[in-house]
Amino acid sequence: MMIFKKIIEVMQNVEAVGKDRRNQMQGYNFRGIDDLYNMLHEALSKIGVFSVPFVLEDRTEERTTAKGGLLIYRVLKIKYTFYAEDGSSIESIVLGEAMDSGDKGSNKAMSVAHKYALLQIFAIPTSDPKDVENENPTPIAAAKKHDHSVNSVNPTVQKQTPKFDKSVKNCIDGLRKFLVSKNLEDHFDAFLEKAHGREMKPGWLEQLLA
Repeated sequence: MMIFKKIIEVMQNVEAVGKDRRNQMQGYNFRGIDDLYNMLHEALSKIGVFSVPFVLEDRTEERTTAKGGLLIYRVLKIKYTFYAEDGSSIESIVLGEAMDSGDKGSNKAMSVAHKYALLQIFAIPTSDPKDVENENPTPIAAAKKHDHSVNSVNPTVQKQTPKFDKSVKNCIDGLRKFLVSKNLEDHFDAFLEKAHGREMKPGWLEQLLA
């Protein structure tokens, strides 16, 4: 049926309607029916979709305010039929509830019902999606990782690293920690390269550090 295609076309042309109105007494933000009408009217009229209400059920209650006043509480069950120009249609049944101290309870309830029928059929968003062109994430440079343990060096150096006994490993580990504390960790690899081929005789480490 054409109505299904028309509803999709309307959805493709709707804009976000934010919750910019404020209920001061109850403290919440909301979207008013006039906000939806103003946004939807052009798309509905150009694409050719309109709705017709039919009240299925209504209920009235009288309630008393905290100050002793009278409030008329109205609950309406309304069927909205959305038509396309070829006569095809789709129905939406919603409830509208409202209170008023005068004769506007039914009017308010119908506005609430129509608002939610429109919101749910056309899936009207509350805010615009973010434009990726306005997002400029700052890349975080990957920190240079140093693994300067005696047995974990770069592959080239590892092939050249002599095998150290426990006492020598302790000495070299102390040197590594010292260089790291002075921000000279890059010199450790150079030290290991220099140690390649050295014979482990007494005083060899002092000669390398000289």
